[in-house]
Amino acid sequence: MRPSRRNVLLFAAAIVCLPWLLAGCDRQTDQGTPPTTATGSGTGTETGTGTETGTANDRSSTAAISAGTARAELDLSDQAITPQRLAEIAQMKSLRKLRLSGPSVTDETLKGLVGLKNLGAIVLQETAVTDAGLASLAALPNLKEVNLMGTPVGDGAVQNLAAIPKLEKLVLRGTAIRGESAESFTSLSSVKELDVSETALGNAAIPSIAAMPALKKLNLWLTRIDDVGLKGLAARTDLTSLNLDNIPAITDASLPLIATMKELTFLHLGKTSVTPTGLMGLAPLTKLQTLIVTNLGVDAATAQQLREALPNLTRLDWE
Repeated sequence: MRPSRRNVLLFAAAIVCLPWLLAGCDRQTDQGTPPTTATGSGTGTETGTGTETGTANDRSSTAAISAGTARAELDLSDQAITPQRLAEIAQMKSLRKLRLSGPSVTDETLKGLVGLKNLGAIVLQETAVTDAGLASLAALPNLKEVNLMGTPVGDGAVQNLAAIPKLEKLVLRGTAIRGESAESFTSLSSVKELDVSETALGNAAIPSIAAMPALKKLNLWLTRIDDVGLKGLAARTDLTSLNLDNIPAITDASLPLIATMKELTFLHLGKTSVTPTGLMGLAPLTKLQTLIVTNLGVDAATAQQLREALPNLTRLDWE
């Protein structure tokens, strides 16, 4: 059977057009899949050292540092701080906030940051920094916030932290701080906000905390104080925030003292041993805006009474 003239013409056209059809398919594939291209200096690494080391995350973080010397914030949580990376951070003279974590952050790391004169806040979470190593932070004239959560510094750290000229907020949560010396916290003369939560801090620390002249906000969550220890704050009627969360040794006996702190706008009594009936003794706290009384057995009727007694209350957590 002879092929029809129409089929012959279609076959010939297909042969002639085949190269262009294939080229078109290649072009579509290129457009649908982003090309893989090298970035950086072309020396085998994004930082231009000539050797490729570390994970992809390490290299991208380092590239971000190199490209952002004018940036204001840098978060390197869970990133290893190598000498090379530290040198790059040290060039970021405009940096105002820095977050570092992990055992690669040491006293030597802090020495490498002393040139960051604009740094206003630093987080050193679960690091290997020691009490003595914190002395390097005194070279940072604009540092106002230091967070040492989970870093095992102890009472010896306080004197070095007190040397930071503008320190206003200090977080010592989960550290080895105990405050057993009568002068433990007194030297923190500029600190307005102190967080010593989740520590073994006990009654002996309260008098020195009370002697901090600028203190306004105090977080004692999950510490070891009790009603007797809290009496050490009797003179601090100027506090605006007090967190006593999860301290079972705080009972109704502390409520008359707390009721004298008439500047309080925030109060946390959750998981203490305060009773619903005792809570009505907080009525003098007319500036209170946030009151947390969870896990105390408060019912709807008591919650309503608290709202009526505290005219500026905007948040009440009781269930």
